[in-house]
Amino acid sequence: RKQDIDIPRGVSDGSILQFRVPGNSGAGGGEIILVVRIGVKKSPYYHVKDGDLVVRAPISPSEAVLGATVKIEGVDGLLEVKIPPMTRPGVSVVVKGRGLWRRTGVRGDLVVKPVIVSPLISGDVKRLYEQIHRSERAVMERWRGKVLRFVDARGGENNKDEGRKGGRGPSSG
Repeated sequence: RKQDIDIPRGVSDGSILQFRVPGNSGAGGGEIILVVRIGVKKSPYYHVKDGDLVVRAPISPSEAVLGATVKIEGVDGLLEVKIPPMTRPGVSVVVKGRGLWRRTGVRGDLVVKPVIVSPLISGDVKRLYEQIHRSERAVMERWRGKVLRFVDARGGENNKDEGRKGGRGPSSG
């Protein structure tokens, strides 16, 4: 038979709850204790961490650069979350008080983790990306050169690649 029960706020995966419910309607049918173990369905996009609802939100490279508003299905329904311009991997956007309820009675946060995905592109879009690539190439090569010279001057990975042992810069060797 079916029995409706109220799950209290703050219950987490693996919690065990006990409820007193009416027993059989026949002889000796008083109350019985119903034991319920809570299981949270796994998702590739959502997980819970200390009452915070953590969501992986796919965004395109252009949305990462220019910023975007993404729609996220949260505990209270659909939310619009602003992803700031120049979003990089590992950055999170936190919406305070929109996560799950904790046992303490305080509500957790909604933590949106943008994941930059490469979209399937048409010929026109590919040509635009090639144009962007050409304009970025010189800037990136200068930037990489500075970073690699810095690593080399500190005795980093470049020294190993060039056959130097334990040197501190280009002159050791």
